[in-house]
Amino acid sequence: VGEHTAVLLKLVPKLAGRYDRDRASLGTVLNSTRAAGEFLAPYFRQGARNEMVYLVCMDAKRKVLGVHKLGEGSVNAADITSRKVVETALAQNATTAILAHNHPTGPALPSATDQLTTLKIMQLLAPAGISILDHIIVAGENACSMADRGRLPDINAHPGILNAASTDF
Repeated sequence: VGEHTAVLLKLVPKLAGRYDRDRASLGTVLNSTRAAGEFLAPYFRQGARNEMVYLVCMDAKRKVLGVHKLGEGSVNAADITSRKVVETALAQNATTAILAHNHPTGPALPSATDQLTTLKIMQLLAPAGISILDHIIVAGENACSMADRGRLPDINAHPGILNAASTDF
Protein backbone atom coordinates (compact mmCIF):
# COMPACT_ATOMS: atom_id res chain seq x y z
CA VAL A 1 0.00 0.00 0.00
CA GLY A 2 1.37 3.37 -1.00
CA GLU A 3 1.52 6.51 1.10
CA HIS A 4 -1.51 8.14 -0.57
CA THR A 5 -3.61 5.00 -0.15
CA ALA A 6 -2.66 4.80 3.53
CA VAL A 7 -3.70 8.43 4.06
CA LEU A 8 -7.00 7.79 2.28
CA LEU A 9 -7.69 4.71 4.42
CA LYS A 10 -7.04 6.72 7.59
CA LEU A 11 -9.55 9.35 6.44
CA VAL A 12 -12.41 6.95 5.69
CA PRO A 13 -13.70 6.66 9.31
CA LYS A 14 -13.61 10.44 9.78
CA LEU A 15 -15.37 11.07 6.49
CA ALA A 16 -18.02 8.48 7.33
CA GLY A 17 -18.60 10.14 10.70
CA ARG A 18 -18.95 13.55 9.10
CA TYR A 19 -21.38 12.12 6.54
CA ASP A 20 -23.51 10.56 9.31
CA ARG A 21 -23.60 13.82 11.26
CA ASP A 22 -24.59 15.81 8.18
CA ARG A 23 -27.41 13.35 7.49
CA ALA A 24 -28.73 13.89 11.02
CA SER A 25 -30.31 17.12 9.85
CA LEU A 26 -31.06 20.12 11.96
CA GLY A 27 -34.76 20.52 12.58
CA THR A 28 -35.15 16.93 13.72
CA VAL A 29 -37.54 16.60 16.65
CA LEU A 30 -36.09 14.62 19.58
CA ASN A 31 -39.25 13.64 21.44
CA SER A 32 -37.92 10.40 22.96
CA THR A 33 -34.75 8.96 24.43
CA ARG A 34 -34.54 6.57 21.51
CA ALA A 35 -34.72 9.43 18.99
CA ALA A 36 -32.03 11.34 20.89
CA GLY A 37 -29.77 8.28 21.07
CA GLU A 38 -30.10 7.59 17.34
CA PHE A 39 -29.49 11.26 16.55
CA LEU A 40 -26.35 11.38 18.72
CA ALA A 41 -24.85 8.03 17.65
CA PRO A 42 -22.85 9.45 14.70
CA TYR A 43 -21.08 11.92 16.99
CA PHE A 44 -19.55 9.08 18.99
CA ARG A 45 -19.28 6.36 16.33
CA GLN A 46 -15.75 7.21 15.20
CA GLY A 47 -14.08 5.04 17.83
CA ALA A 48 -13.10 8.03 19.91
CA ARG A 49 -10.25 7.45 22.34
CA ASN A 50 -11.01 10.54 24.43
CA GLU A 51 -14.10 11.80 26.19
CA MET A 52 -16.09 14.29 24.14
CA VAL A 53 -18.94 16.45 25.40
CA TYR A 54 -21.75 17.74 23.17
CA LEU A 55 -24.69 20.05 23.77
CA VAL A 56 -27.78 19.52 21.61
CA CYS A 57 -29.62 22.84 21.56
CA MET A 58 -33.37 22.68 20.91
CA ASP A 59 -36.44 24.86 20.94
CA ALA A 60 -39.46 24.31 23.22
CA LYS A 61 -40.86 21.72 20.81
CA ARG A 62 -37.57 19.75 20.99
CA LYS A 63 -36.59 20.65 17.43
CA VAL A 64 -32.80 20.55 17.04
CA LEU A 65 -31.29 23.99 16.49
CA GLY A 66 -27.67 22.89 16.64
CA VAL A 67 -25.21 20.36 18.03
CA HIS A 68 -21.95 21.69 19.43
CA LYS A 69 -18.86 20.05 20.83
CA LEU A 70 -18.19 21.67 24.20
CA GLY A 71 -14.90 19.92 24.75
CA GLU A 72 -12.65 16.92 24.32
CA GLY A 73 -10.28 15.65 26.96
CA SER A 74 -8.39 12.55 27.92
CA VAL A 75 -9.44 8.93 28.09
CA ASN A 76 -11.43 9.49 31.31
CA ALA A 77 -12.14 13.22 31.57
CA ALA A 78 -13.14 16.23 29.47
CA ASP A 79 -12.88 19.80 30.66
CA ILE A 80 -15.55 22.28 29.59
CA THR A 81 -16.01 25.89 30.60
CA SER A 82 -19.16 27.46 31.97
CA ARG A 83 -18.76 30.33 29.54
CA LYS A 84 -18.75 28.02 26.51
CA VAL A 85 -21.88 26.20 27.72
CA VAL A 86 -23.83 29.44 28.18
CA GLU A 87 -22.54 31.08 24.98
CA THR A 88 -23.39 27.99 22.94
CA ALA A 89 -26.95 27.69 24.26
CA LEU A 90 -27.68 31.41 23.94
CA ALA A 91 -26.18 31.66 20.44
CA GLN A 92 -28.60 28.95 19.28
CA ASN A 93 -31.55 30.65 21.02
CA ALA A 94 -32.21 27.35 22.81
CA THR A 95 -34.92 26.85 25.41
CA THR A 96 -34.13 23.17 26.00
CA ALA A 97 -31.01 21.07 25.58
CA ILE A 98 -29.58 17.59 25.91
CA LEU A 99 -26.11 17.04 27.25
CA ALA A 100 -24.18 14.05 25.87
CA HIS A 101 -20.73 12.60 26.39
CA ASN A 102 -18.93 9.33 25.94
CA HIS A 103 -17.06 6.89 28.15
CA PRO A 104 -14.41 5.45 25.82
CA THR A 105 -13.13 2.92 28.36
CA GLY A 106 -15.98 2.38 30.78
CA PRO A 107 -19.63 1.43 30.92
CA ALA A 108 -22.42 3.76 29.79
CA LEU A 109 -23.40 4.53 33.36
CA PRO A 110 -23.37 7.95 35.05
CA SER A 111 -20.61 8.49 37.59
CA ALA A 112 -20.88 10.78 40.62
CA THR A 113 -18.83 13.33 38.64
CA ASP A 114 -21.26 13.07 35.72
CA GLN A 115 -24.18 13.79 38.04
CA LEU A 116 -22.45 16.75 39.70
CA THR A 117 -21.44 18.23 36.35
CA THR A 118 -25.00 17.82 35.05
CA LEU A 119 -26.32 19.62 38.11
CA LYS A 120 -23.84 22.48 37.63
CA ILE A 121 -24.80 22.89 33.98
CA MET A 122 -28.51 22.78 34.81
CA GLN A 123 -28.02 25.50 37.43
CA LEU A 124 -25.91 27.52 35.02
CA LEU A 125 -28.53 27.52 32.27
CA ALA A 126 -31.68 27.82 34.40
CA PRO A 127 -31.48 31.62 34.91
CA ALA A 128 -31.41 32.00 31.11
CA GLY A 129 -34.60 29.92 30.83
CA ILE A 130 -32.85 26.90 29.32
CA SER A 131 -33.70 23.43 30.64
CA ILE A 132 -31.52 20.35 30.38
CA LEU A 133 -33.93 17.54 29.46
CA ASP A 134 -31.44 14.69 29.59
CA HIS A 135 -27.81 13.71 29.83
CA ILE A 136 -26.96 10.79 27.59
CA ILE A 137 -23.79 8.78 28.17
CA VAL A 138 -22.46 6.67 25.30
CA ALA A 139 -20.00 3.77 25.57
CA GLY A 140 -19.43 1.85 22.36
CA GLU A 141 -22.81 0.69 21.09
CA ASN A 142 -24.49 1.27 24.48
CA ALA A 143 -26.13 4.44 25.74
CA CYS A 144 -27.63 5.47 29.06
CA SER A 145 -30.19 8.20 29.65
CA MET A 146 -29.87 9.82 33.07
CA ALA A 147 -33.48 11.00 32.78
CA ASP A 148 -34.79 7.50 32.04
CA ARG A 149 -32.85 6.10 35.00
CA GLY A 150 -34.19 8.79 37.34
CA ARG A 151 -30.65 10.13 37.80
CA LEU A 152 -31.18 13.63 36.40
CA PRO A 153 -30.56 15.98 39.34
CA ASP A 154 -33.22 18.24 40.84
CA ILE A 155 -31.69 21.71 40.69
CA ASN A 156 -33.99 23.01 43.42
CA ALA A 157 -32.75 20.39 45.88
CA HIS A 158 -29.12 21.54 45.57
CA PRO A 159 -28.80 25.32 45.91
CA GLY A 160 -25.33 26.86 45.83
CA ILE A 161 -23.45 24.02 44.11
CA LEU A 162 -22.35 26.16 41.17
CA ASN A 163 -19.01 27.71 42.12
CA ALA A 164 -16.41 26.80 39.50
CA ALA A 165 -15.87 28.43 36.10
CA SER A 166 -15.08 25.08 34.54
CA THR A 167 -16.50 21.64 34.99
CA ASP A 168 -14.83 18.31 34.51
CA PHE A 169 -16.53 15.12 33.38
